[in-house]
Amino acid sequence: MVKRFSYTKEKAEEIIGDVKLYLPDEVFAKDMSLQVNGDELLLLHTPGHVPSEISVDISISSQIKVLFAGDAIYEGMPLTMKFGGPKEWKLWIQSLERLEGLEIEKIVPGHGKICSKDEIQRNIAYLEKVLGR
Repeated sequence: MVKRFSYTKEKAEEIIGDVKLYLPDEVFAKDMSLQVNGDELLLLHTPGHVPSEISVDISISSQIKVLFAGDAIYEGMPLTMKFGGPKEWKLWIQSLERLEGLEIEKIVPGHGKICSKDEIQRNIAYLEKVLGR
């Protein structure tokens, strides 16, 4: 973190505190499902904001129709686009279009408040405007 964000070691320790970072047990580049206490979670590879972006759909085996979207969706604010260019933004639109097809009622975005699926179209429109479409 210190090198990537140009923080001093002291500032990084102040921000992170006692948090311990671990490498993942498993990595994936395609969608996959995960069983947790008898419930199925769908881990969706949703590149665009960053190549490793994932979203988690918990609606496939639950009465709750919720998507944890990470930074794939921003609610009520401009999208952060400093991690890519037109190629990545086009992928981001494709990822959002996939998410739009899910049977979800609520979205927990990476930034902003819990929102409805309508926010997906706002994010797509924002990206398309930046791309000049």
